Amino acid sequence: LDFRRVLFLSTGCLLPDEGLHAVVVALQARLATIGRLPVRVESLEIRRTHTDASTMVLYRTEATSRVDAQQVFALAKDIPMVVGQLVTGLRGGPWGHGQDALLAQVGGLTCRVHARSVMPANWQMTELLADMVLRWVQPTPGLRVLNMWAGIGVLGLLVARAGALVTL
Repeated sequence: LDFRRVLFLSTGCLLPDEGLHAVVVALQARLATIGRLPVRVESLEIRRTHTDASTMVLYRTEATSRVDAQQVFALAKDIPMVVGQLVTGLRGGPWGHGQDALLAQVGGLTCRVHARSVMPANWQMTELLADMVLRWVQPTPGLRVLNMWAGIGVLGLLVARAGALVTL
């Protein structure tokens, strides 16, 4: 079995939008025409924000070089709204192409989300969750909050903006 020819794509987002679906379809079509990738791709993650529909493609690979990464970047080259790509290897890299971050807005807060940051998979649900957390916590000046497993810290930052002292 040649693992350099097998790559399965699936969306982990419960409510994928048409743009995300279009990126998945384009990547699947390109993978179907490629005879061999230069490295074994362990996983592929597609990140997309609802703020401006910009998209990043993240590849996790075995050992990789800059030359290998450049060949992998060809997969998403010229796909509309793909603004950046990142190849991280167990040995070698990370190698980037294009932007290294996306902008996302939640609750009026604009976040710059780096390619290696943990970010929400579903921004619409994050917006609903943020509203619920703010109603439940009812932050006031001086309230101390510990935000564990904060990811990029969106919920904690919104609570802090309302006056609480938040540790992320």
